[in-house]
Amino acid sequence: MVNNRNLAAEFALVAACCRWPPTPERRRAVAETSQPPIDWQRLLRIAARHRVSGLVAEGIRDAGIAVPEPISMHLAKEEARIALHNVRSAAESHRLSQALAADGVDALLLKGVTINLIAYGGLGLKESRDIDLLVAPEAFLAASRTLAACGYGRLSPSPELDDAAAAAWMDRCKEAAWLHPSQGHLVELHVALADNQAMIAGIGLGSPRQSIDLGGGRTVETLADAELLAYLFLHGATHGWSRLKWLADVNALLSRRSPAEIEQAYRAAVAHGAGRGAAQGLLLCARLFALDLGSALAGELEADGRTRYMVRVALDLIAGRFVETELDDSRFGTIPLHISHFFLQPGLKVKFGVLAQKLRTPFGADERHARLPILRSALGIPIWLWRRSRLMHKAGKPGG
Repeated sequence: MVNNRNLAAEFALVAACCRWPPTPERRRAVAETSQPPIDWQRLLRIAARHRVSGLVAEGIRDAGIAVPEPISMHLAKEEARIALHNVRSAAESHRLSQALAADGVDALLLKGVTINLIAYGGLGLKESRDIDLLVAPEAFLAASRTLAACGYGRLSPSPELDDAAAAAWMDRCKEAAWLHPSQGHLVELHVALADNQAMIAGIGLGSPRQSIDLGGGRTVETLADAELLAYLFLHGATHGWSRLKWLADVNALLSRRSPAEIEQAYRAAVAHGAGRGAAQGLLLCARLFALDLGSALAGELEADGRTRYMVRVALDLIAGRFVETELDDSRFGTIPLHISHFFLQPGLKVKFGVLAQKLRTPFGADERHARLPILRSALGIPIWLWRRSRLMHKAGKPGG
């Protein structure tokens, strides 16, 4: 299924560098995709947009590709910045996990430094901007107090809201954002893994876990492999896989598995309700990273017309008109993504759930409407369309 001839030369080279692990096949792919005339400044923009500068730096160096010195220096600086940030993020993740546990709050880390260690075996490559923590909905206020005691200030919902209003806001949003003003750490405090929890049945705090060694005797907990992959499939699909790093992480987790083991991971994702997101992600990994799905599974996934549609949408978001720009920087740029959400799971109940969620959330951070469900529903679609039509220019927007 690997046929990247229609992709921009710079994106094809970035994608080749994101293959994992380093193998002769990857080196050959990097060498081949570096042969067309490369606009190196554009390559840097694409790598930054998809937050894979560390993987690009490592891939080019490993393949021995000669690049202009300013480009090489820039990639080296990015690689060092990412590694330093991840070391600090790992220490902060452990500190927060310990503080929450001391306050009696059960919490799991999602994505972030745990994926660095599970997928890549170290902290130097994957770029992560947030620390994602999952707590029970009823523990939100207790976890909020812990974060405040650790020096964090709440960004959303508004810090002006009292506890009751903040809890009401969380009834329609799956996470709150917190920022440490001096250290710069950004925490997303999740009370659910998806806006529509029916899309990822049976995965949460009660799911099987694994302990991740951060070094120095420090450990944190995250989801066990099967549940983690199902969550990553749904997370990526919900965002249309619009950042290559999400797809690269899934590929890295699966790349050492046999086709039979990959099929087993897919079946587990289906059982948890993330089947179409998993199918979409697997076909994209096969297309962009040469992941071997086996002919039987690849044929099964490609036979579904809805999955093929979702792959086309994702390729446009990843490598088409948004290859070096953010979705929100284009008028109506996210509309195909929102439409694809209705295809993530079969069944009218789920589709009505997706519609209800989109009617609830157009107000975004406008917490004043948290207790106006009728007004929200009546004005939801017009306000959502208006907001999607604006040029928001949020290239640095947090994205996990």
